[in-house]
Amino acid sequence: MFIKAVQHVKPLIYVLENVPQLLTAGGGQFIQEIKDALPGYTVTTQKLNAADFGSPQSRERAFVIGSRIGPISVKAPTLKIVKTVRDAFMGLTEETPNQMDFSKPNKATLERMKYIPEGGNWQSVPEHLKTRGVHSNYLRRLDSNKPSITIANVRKSVIMPPVGDRSLSVRECARLFGLPDHFTFTGNLAAKQQQVCNGVPFELGRAVADTVWEALMAYKRSRATVVAFR
Repeated sequence: MFIKAVQHVKPLIYVLENVPQLLTAGGGQFIQEIKDALPGYTVTTQKLNAADFGSPQSRERAFVIGSRIGPISVKAPTLKIVKTVRDAFMGLTEETPNQMDFSKPNKATLERMKYIPEGGNWQSVPEHLKTRGVHSNYLRRLDSNKPSITIANVRKSVIMPPVGDRSLSVRECARLFGLPDHFTFTGNLAAKQQQVCNGVPFELGRAVADTVWEALMAYKRSRATVVAFR
C-alpha cells in the first residue's frame, strides 16, 4: 500500500517509519525491494532513539527517507536533554483527562505487583507466584529517575508507574509519548491503550518532520535562485 501510494503521488520526499528490524529484515531485502520499486529516490536509512531527542521514553524506530532532491538524514542533537519518567508525570492528578483509564489487575497479578521495586520486573516475584514464558519488560515498574522503557500495549505487558500497583494509565502513556493533556483519547479502554501505544513519540516525529521541511525549503530557495539568475 505504501509503495503504491508513493508511485501514485510521486512526492519529492517520502518517509517510512517502522520497527528497527525493518532495516535488517531478510538481510536487507525489504529495503532493497523499496529501492527497486521506487527508482529515482536517494534512500537514507536510520535507527533513531526518541530519548536522544528529548522524549521521556527510550524507543528505537527505523526511518527510511527517500528523496528526489538529494540525500536527507536526521541529525541527533549535539546537546541531549534527558527527560525522565518523573518529569513526564509531574502535575498529574485524577482530574487529568484519561488519567483514570487503566486496566484493573486481577487478584493474582495484584499480588505479584506488590513485589516489584522501582525499576524492577517479574524476576522480583517469589518463585511460587512466577509464570512461564515471560519477557524482561513483563511486570516492569518504571524508574522515575530514567526515561521510560519502550511502551508497548501496557495491558498485555503490565507496565507499572514508579508508585502504585496498577498498569500505566492512558494519560501516563500519552505523557511518555510527549502528547499534551488536551489531546484526549476516546473509545473503550483497549482502544485507547492501543491508540497511544501505536504512535511515535512526538519529539522524535517532530525532529524528522523538521528535517524534511528544512530540506524542502532549501530546495525551494535553490530553485528560486536559479530562476532569478536566468
